[in-house]
Amino acid sequence: MKSQEWKWGLLIGSVNVVWLLVSWVLGWHGSGIGLFQVAIVLGFFLSFAGYVIAFRSMAKAEPETTFAEGIRTGAVIAAISGLLTSAGWAFYLTACNPGMSDYLVSEVRAYFTAAGTAPEQIELIAAESESDFGLRAFTIKGGVGAFVFGIIYSAIMMGWFKWQQRR
Repeated sequence: MKSQEWKWGLLIGSVNVVWLLVSWVLGWHGSGIGLFQVAIVLGFFLSFAGYVIAFRSMAKAEPETTFAEGIRTGAVIAAISGLLTSAGWAFYLTACNPGMSDYLVSEVRAYFTAAGTAPEQIELIAAESESDFGLRAFTIKGGVGAFVFGIIYSAIMMGWFKWQQRR
């Protein structure tokens, strides 16, 4: 593994964790599910910006990098970022905001109650929400999401740089 892969993987993963904590401090995690989802989506844009900067730097340093080598490098960066992101979610949900999962489930329950859904149906939905919003789910989704999107971002960036080189 190259030191650049470690550098960018740790940097992008750290930005993911910092953004999670900053959006929580800003109150975005206690103002309904919608604002929480906006914070998550903005995190994807921050990650993409990290990959743009990383691949721009790597393309300048090693312009002869093939598309496949770039994807491999991006996968390593994404794996490191994904592990750090997953650990960040675990830290957040256990140490910073342990009530977040319960809050999200209560929001789901309130939404369906207001919509007039039958109480027995609400209980089924709430039970499913408990697993969707639990510690395990967020750590897995956070890590896998960072990994998968990292590979997609890497492919986009390598495609862009190879297209630029051929122009």
